[in-house]
Amino acid sequence: MFTLDKEQEYVLRQAQALGLDLQLKYHLRATDTCAEKLELLQEQDPKEEWSIDRIIKTIYFTKGGHTVGVVIPEFGRDIPVVEVIGSALGLSIREASGYRKARREELPQGMEYGTCTPFPLESSLGYDIHELIVVEHAAIKDKLCDISVGGSGEEAHRVSMQLPYRGIRDILEREFSERVHSVTLLSQVRQESFL
Repeated sequence: MFTLDKEQEYVLRQAQALGLDLQLKYHLRATDTCAEKLELLQEQDPKEEWSIDRIIKTIYFTKGGHTVGVVIPEFGRDIPVVEVIGSALGLSIREASGYRKARREELPQGMEYGTCTPFPLESSLGYDIHELIVVEHAAIKDKLCDISVGGSGEEAHRVSMQLPYRGIRDILEREFSERVHSVTLLSQVRQESFL
């Protein structure tokens, strides 16, 4: 059975300190995308009434060796990268526009496409990853959400973690305070332009 990497044990420690209900789930089949994960969760747990914005993705962006992880609910549209990174890190549009999605070989240790997690290995922060940005979404703040936990290979694509969305930011802030930023998207307020 899959377990968290030893360098991710901070997640369990901080969740307990925060009183968060955190569950590791082992699924019947592997998934690579948020849409696949939603379909699987709706089949496995229909009482929970899963929606796409409760499937949380973490996408890593890089610019000149500076890597930023963006933790965001799946909205079915591309992430407004310039808005998110610029707002969270206090960068100009020009500075923020240079970030691009990390290539496979640029992903942080212990991750591959389809398993990128908001909870990186402890040794990755400050080395592989310089900043983590959590995009706030009030509609799911206290709702159970599903995230990948990292790893590689098919088994890693069959495992996820479920916890309230606010718990992701709370755990990260307690563990990596100065490297964690939160942002609310202006385009998120105008739902029709973002969804």
